[in-house]
Amino acid sequence: MPQQIESAMASSTLCSVSSASSSPLSGPDSEAARLAITPITGTATTTTFLGISQPISLSPPDARDLELSDKQMPEAEIEKVGGKLFTFGSYRLGVHTKGADIDSLCVAPRHVNRSDFFTSFYEMLAKDPNTSELRQVQEAFVPVIKLKYRGIELDILFARLASTQVPEDQQLKDDFILKNLDEKSIRSLNGCRVADEILSLVPNVTSFTYTLRAIKLWAQNHGIYSNVVGFLGGVSWAILVARICQLYPNAAPSRLVQKFFIVFSRWDWPHPVFLKGSQTARLIEMPSFQELVWDPRTRIGDRYHLMPIITPAFPEQNSTFNVTRSTRQVMMEEIGEGVSIVMDIMDGKAEWPALFEEVNFFSRYKHFLALLSIAATEVCFSSFVKFVFEIHIKNVSELMEKVRRVEN
Repeated sequence: MPQQIESAMASSTLCSVSSASSSPLSGPDSEAARLAITPITGTATTTTFLGISQPISLSPPDARDLELSDKQMPEAEIEKVGGKLFTFGSYRLGVHTKGADIDSLCVAPRHVNRSDFFTSFYEMLAKDPNTSELRQVQEAFVPVIKLKYRGIELDILFARLASTQVPEDQQLKDDFILKNLDEKSIRSLNGCRVADEILSLVPNVTSFTYTLRAIKLWAQNHGIYSNVVGFLGGVSWAILVARICQLYPNAAPSRLVQKFFIVFSRWDWPHPVFLKGSQTARLIEMPSFQELVWDPRTRIGDRYHLMPIITPAFPEQNSTFNVTRSTRQVMMEEIGEGVSIVMDIMDGKAEWPALFEEVNFFSRYKHFLALLSIAATEVCFSSFVKFVFEIHIKNVSELMEKVRRVEN
């Protein structure tokens, strides 16, 4: 399935320029060539053309001709240009669940711009009978095309590299691949680069994957798995688990789960969580990235982050900027309860299902706000909900925290 989308991407974006040839014409063009050397004469009118003969064709360019010419690429280079579809997020880390969406990244060479991705490629997807629920969100912090392809949910980001070709073995780990890229492409590349970096920084990928699956299920069943509403998203939980794997490199997954709750129930927030040292030297080589790197020493806004969990790929960023005082407190209470449960499990007083038991939201919280959204179409509804949750929900939470009678 990803290969089919790669094929659609390539056919929608790779273009060439037809150039005139000095070789003899053959086939249908031979008669036109014979006429071309015959001057035009007539008694009524005489048509004047530049050169020593009449043109072979007076046909104007069609839409396809103009599209090919716009890219200004020789036909011989078409097959070499390439393009590639990468995956990241839970799917790349090996912890995806049934029905979850697949985060993917379309990487193209410099000849392909963002407008191609959101126009011609989008139009090809719209015409594909396997596509449903197609929509694009260009104004998002990381622009994305969302769709279902054969029933599978996909989020497709776009990144335009500075190179003329994207080979099949293209890798994204090299920091210098970011040079001369626009900020949206850098953000889009970040997901893949972070996932690859996390996997390279854990001592045992299998133990990491099992542990992350357990923590992810626990967080989802306890209602604290959502970056949008101020809790932690998939990347943040993955970084926390990876740090535990680094601290206990030879531990079994069951022990890693126990250590996860113990360590982070005692963590001195807002002391940040890192998986590797700061890459200050890289900033000397690439100073234009200074504003993108999380650094509370130089960026005042970074000093107010309450639960900083820093991505390991350059430029390092805080993956938990949406966390508020109240959401952090809720998470710490849940982690504290988790400590008691895993200790009972280790002592033989409880079984693992006790840790993953789903919390009843309405029995735990007596007072809550319900946001109801109504729209004329599904597309409008999706866009509006995304706008409300990704932009304004954090503001609502912070405003509520300022009310003296509202407890965190």
